[in-house]
Amino acid sequence: MKIMEELGKWSLLLVGLIFFLVALAGGCAPTASTEPLDKQAAGTASNQVPLSPQRITVVPDLPVPARMSIKRSISFGYEGAGGRTIDYTYEGWVDISRVHRFYLDQMPVSNWQFLADNYVRGVYTLTFRKDDEICTVIISKNTICMTVARLLIQKPQPSR
Repeated sequence: MKIMEELGKWSLLLVGLIFFLVALAGGCAPTASTEPLDKQAAGTASNQVPLSPQRITVVPDLPVPARMSIKRSISFGYEGAGGRTIDYTYEGWVDISRVHRFYLDQMPVSNWQFLADNYVRGVYTLTFRKDDEICTVIISKNTICMTVARLLIQKPQPSR
């Protein structure tokens, strides 16, 4: 009787593990959006419709896609007389290429001048300049396939 109970527990664990692995493997696959605005915009495919910005953001001149939320545990900001240092990370179930397009479109709206756009091994790195500050936007996927956008604002150190 005990052997049957143990066997039942291990079978249940194995079935659960198989379901988890199947879900994880399929988790990175693009999914159809249920958001009405994503359905169609003048005949555009739903994964190419521009993302809308959040109305209120932590830093007024840093746009954030409406469907992404801040990861407070790893985000911080400092603002003082000498300037500011910002390191905010946002995540959400949004297509990575749409987030990339969002920052290319929305940063200039907040007066950030585009400097560079790099793509290496699944990670986009965008660089912008505004006055004496540099903003780096790093867009990637995390281990559970959520899109992550890390925004860093720093004042470049003067050359010696």
